[in-house]
Amino acid sequence: MNGDADQSGQPGGRRGRSRRLLALATGAALGLAAAGVAVAQTVSADSVRGKARPDFAALGIESGQLLGLHHNGEAPGGLLDSFLVYPVFETAATYDSNVFRVDDGDAQGDFITDLRPSLRVESDWDNHFFAVEANGTARRHASLTNEDTTTWTLSNDGQIDLNEWTDLLTFLSFDSNTTQRGTLLDPGLTSSPTRFYTTTAKTALTYQRDALLLRLAFDVVRTNFENNGAVTNADLDRTERFAELRAAYDLVDGLQVFVAPGYKTVRYDRQFDGGGVERDSDTLRVETGVVWEATGVAELRLRLGWFSRDSHGAIFRDATGFRVGGDLLWNLSEITTLSASLDQEIAEEALRRASSISRVDRTSVRVSLDHEPLDDVIMTGRTAIVFDEFIGANQSQRTLTVGGDVTYYVNERWLLELTAERGKRTTEGGGTPYVYDLLSTALRYRI
Repeated sequence: MNGDADQSGQPGGRRGRSRRLLALATGAALGLAAAGVAVAQTVSADSVRGKARPDFAALGIESGQLLGLHHNGEAPGGLLDSFLVYPVFETAATYDSNVFRVDDGDAQGDFITDLRPSLRVESDWDNHFFAVEANGTARRHASLTNEDTTTWTLSNDGQIDLNEWTDLLTFLSFDSNTTQRGTLLDPGLTSSPTRFYTTTAKTALTYQRDALLLRLAFDVVRTNFENNGAVTNADLDRTERFAELRAAYDLVDGLQVFVAPGYKTVRYDRQFDGGGVERDSDTLRVETGVVWEATGVAELRLRLGWFSRDSHGAIFRDATGFRVGGDLLWNLSEITTLSASLDQEIAEEALRRASSISRVDRTSVRVSLDHEPLDDVIMTGRTAIVFDEFIGANQSQRTLTVGGDVTYYVNERWLLELTAERGKRTTEGGGTPYVYDLLSTALRYRI
């Protein structure tokens, strides 16, 4: 299901703050999202997915009402009555033509049912912000029951307003997930997906006054893998740390420049993996760019980054080079929005033990078009192409996906979404090519 389908149904009143917390939660470690808070406001708020929909917005439940503190329609006030509770329940029915992401001759399709409950509690304060959220997905297959998984996430985000210009942002999450088919960590057809746990802690101190924005951010990500049958995965456990100082300045109204030096370390629990390979690394990165906005119409972000990666393993080569990227959000009209992005990165994922792969250089291009033919209907077409080059193994792959979604806001409580997608991977020098088709129907209930 499209993860952006319900942006407009989220609680109102703290949209600017929510964007800053989202940038902290999703962008700090990659250095992509939070170039500047002051510039990027009106374009996304006027986009098809981002615009306010008061007739279909989730209402939530006041915590005092939920706790039985309200009497004769009057709220007592106080801390226990200063939160809003947003429960959501979603169910989805999907057909996947190639569950294992293997060659066409070995492809096995199946019908899949997902149950996705979630609960978010957030403050309704004039100053500061605090929220906790829990969500999970129980996935069940009609025939390939060894592929059944249950995943979940617990998270907390917050903001402390230190003064008029300074905020302290925090984010903490704990995830239980499983490896995906068709990735480097695919355990193969004889094993079920491997479970792993991720603990993420992020904090950022942000100072914004007039045209200047300064942000100091620290991230720590801890990943632990369970063993899978006879396979021991302890040598995949690792800790990633990232620090970044970002400075941005509004040259004129709607035009911002920024520079962001950052440093990242990756440390595995075991110095050498099961194949005798050391995979620890240190990466220095400096990124600079511009953010341009035509009020309410278009927003363009361009970035250029230089990196130097020091690999501790003797068989791996150090790497130095440049990375480019960009994002475009363009409201073609009141009912049509175009989104596009280009990213280049080193994919910091655990690699196969005893492999000669030293790193994965990844380039991805994504384009989507949202159209709103009716006030309660959004139609989306999207495509993405991802190029992966496996350095040290003379291997590369290209993954192309094309899909579309139709989202129907039945009312403030019910939302229906239909999704169709086709994916195709081609490979050179090894790897498994595949093609899959996916059809899904999801129904969401919100309070």
